[in-house]
Amino acid sequence: MFGGLGWMMQGNMCCGVIDDRLIARVGAEAYDNALKDPHASEFDYTGRAMTGWVFVDHAGLGSEVELEMWLQRCVRFARSLQSK
Repeated sequence: MFGGLGWMMQGNMCCGVIDDRLIARVGAEAYDNALKDPHASEFDYTGRAMTGWVFVDHAGLGSEVELEMWLQRCVRFARSLQSK
């Protein structure tokens, strides 16, 4: 889909990695808040931003705590979706 590595949960995309950035699927409701993180930016891989998805730069994933925080956001959203 986007030339990276992706992880699914309950048949839905949860998160992924492209180059050295995390692709975090946080959902529309958490999107604006996620973009407040200084290491997060719009997921615009195709040239058009996808609401509910953000890129997280490598610098924002420097510790296990930071990575776990982002992954928890992704898992929380993926679990809220209906299984496919």
